[in-house]
Amino acid sequence: MDAFYSHRDKLFAYFDRLDESHYYNSAKVNFKLRNKVHKRFFIGDPNSGIPKINNNWFEITQNRLGYADKSIYLALKNYDSDIVLPYYLQACLELREASRYLEILDVIRQFSATEEEIEIEDKSSGKRRRIDAIGENIEDLLSVYFYINEFFWNLCDFSDCPQYVVTTHRVHNAYKKNKEIPGCEDFVDRLHRIEIPDILRRQKNEVVVIDLPDWKKQAELNHQNTLNLIRGFLD
Repeated sequence: MDAFYSHRDKLFAYFDRLDESHYYNSAKVNFKLRNKVHKRFFIGDPNSGIPKINNNWFEITQNRLGYADKSIYLALKNYDSDIVLPYYLQACLELREASRYLEILDVIRQFSATEEEIEIEDKSSGKRRRIDAIGENIEDLLSVYFYINEFFWNLCDFSDCPQYVVTTHRVHNAYKKNKEIPGCEDFVDRLHRIEIPDILRRQKNEVVVIDLPDWKKQAELNHQNTLNLIRGFLD
């Protein structure tokens, strides 16, 4: 019993020692840990000794952050609003889910850019989606992205699970490159001036259909193609 509670206490002590942080021009955010995180990311009970790592939750959180990373990166590399909008909305979906797993949804509320949720139908899956539009500009969106990644990094560090950490270098480098281009438009700001107000207006009277990227399905297809390629060499 002592080993279980000692493990939980050490996790909370680890996060309590972390300083507040801020990114770009955002307000400071803290790394307050909630009890559900220990219950979710570790398997065990007071009668079973030291809890074991719940690899499933680490993996699905890593996937969410990886999909957010890909969405933001591709949005930063494109200038066509029709292409950027689905990437932005998918990034918002992924970041919200990752924050929900880590029990830090407050950061989504703090950086929510609209009073009402965006309601759309995903063209590929046919599913209805309710999306919190994160950030009024690219710095707000990246602040949320980096904060959630740092929170998860600390959880991985405590758990000695570096294999689940999502690297953020390419997003940061793409952002820096865009800032160096004279007149390069902030895609988040542009979407909130034009496309998103249009969606909010239209969703009151019709179903707005947008083709969101399905990164999980694409990853599965890539994996299958790789396996087929390997089999081809072995045959």
